[in-house]
Amino acid sequence: MLYPFRYRFLPLAALFGAVHALATYYSVYWYVGWLDLVMHVWGGALLLLAYGAVGELLSVPYVQWYWRPGKVILYVLVCVILWEIIGVILHGGFKIGWLQDTAFDLVFGILGAMLSYWWSKRYIQNI
Repeated sequence: MLYPFRYRFLPLAALFGAVHALATYYSVYWYVGWLDLVMHVWGGALLLLAYGAVGELLSVPYVQWYWRPGKVILYVLVCVILWEIIGVILHGGFKIGWLQDTAFDLVFGILGAMLSYWWSKRYIQNI
């Protein structure tokens, strides 16, 4: 049996973690402003792959109720908002321009998830 989400999620998540750790350690986010948006698109895509991987691990069949767009969007939105809250806590409160930055982060995270959802619906059968 194939596990398309699990085998796509794990290596991409490991690579994402390594890139994020290096970018944070070397302060790359401060010098390459667009990298933050790319990472949010990538993170949003990983959220959807994680959603599918958890479904596989729990042996949830590929049924329509599990993949309803509203349910997936709500899951992604909750995760992205929680990530932003964690970011505020870890970085010591709100910074100048936080509202615009947070809005872009939300939009690009949801964009990444929706691109991953579209790809999954198109290339993985029975979703």
